[in-house]
Amino acid sequence: MRLLLITNDYLPKAGGIQQYLGNLVERYDGPIQVIAPKDKTADRDAQVVRNNRKFMWPTRKTRAWVEEQASRFNPDVILFGAPYPLPTMGPALRASLGVPYGVIAHGAEVTVPAAFPGARQLLAGPLKEADVVFANSRWTAGKVERITKREVTHLGIGVDLDSYRPVDGRWSDEIVVGCVSRFIPRKGHAEVLHAVAELRATGHKVRAMIVGRGRL
Repeated sequence: MRLLLITNDYLPKAGGIQQYLGNLVERYDGPIQVIAPKDKTADRDAQVVRNNRKFMWPTRKTRAWVEEQASRFNPDVILFGAPYPLPTMGPALRASLGVPYGVIAHGAEVTVPAAFPGARQLLAGPLKEADVVFANSRWTAGKVERITKREVTHLGIGVDLDSYRPVDGRWSDEIVVGCVSRFIPRKGHAEVLHAVAELRATGHKVRAMIVGRGRL
């Protein structure tokens, strides 16, 4: 299946969504093309087509450019890497290209706009219209299901074990729960620490590794 991924969040820019989508592209075993914004730090990549702007808004001009790139690649399905703002082009692209589209939802990108009525409706519209909706976690899937009143599929990507492994290369029987992100309350670091403490109290061999900056 030929997959066209459209996103404003892609490597080498740092971030959780960027890393998630990078891992998705690496693990996808079929033909794939990424449409992403301009990034002077990015190396040339035959799989990635970059717009001339640093951020893509779903304007008529952007949609026409995406349609041009898509017609060259001839995808079987379109996948938007985040729920806003680009998926608002989804219905029009589906009609013009004749292929279905899906959307991947992430944590704060869903919960923060959903707290405000106008933003909630703007977010929910393209998600309700999509042929399929994925979520980066089961927690996010539950949130999106409540907003859209539709089924959402958890799409776990995993990590590269060649990059994330013990320094000495030896694995132990102790489970390590890793969390790498900014230290802000909504990220849930405190919950991770509490959960690990409870597991250790019941005799499980587990520890937490928290990396980042800020306050827990």
